[in-house]
Amino acid sequence: MPSKKNKLNKRKYSLLETVLTFGASYLVKEVIKKTWEKTTDKPAPEHLNSKQSNTKEVILFAFSLALVSASIKLFTRKGLSEQWKKRGGELPSKFEDS
Repeated sequence: MPSKKNKLNKRKYSLLETVLTFGASYLVKEVIKKTWEKTTDKPAPEHLNSKQSNTKEVILFAFSLALVSASIKLFTRKGLSEQWKKRGGELPSKFEDS
């Protein structure tokens, strides 16, 4: 049972994980949009109704955004859990088998 002095509890971990993953995902999305715009000289194709892009571009953009965003979320969570554990923090039960 964790001591009451331990301020790195499961609830704080979950809150920090949520903030970091959303923040990292938002930043990555903005970087990908800017990169797309600089590379193609067109706005990022975020929806199918755009008159400036076709279905292939929308699907390619969405796929690349999802792939990179999911990877960033995984690396963010991995790094956070390692540092949290290293500092004696209490991890949520989903990490007990690792």
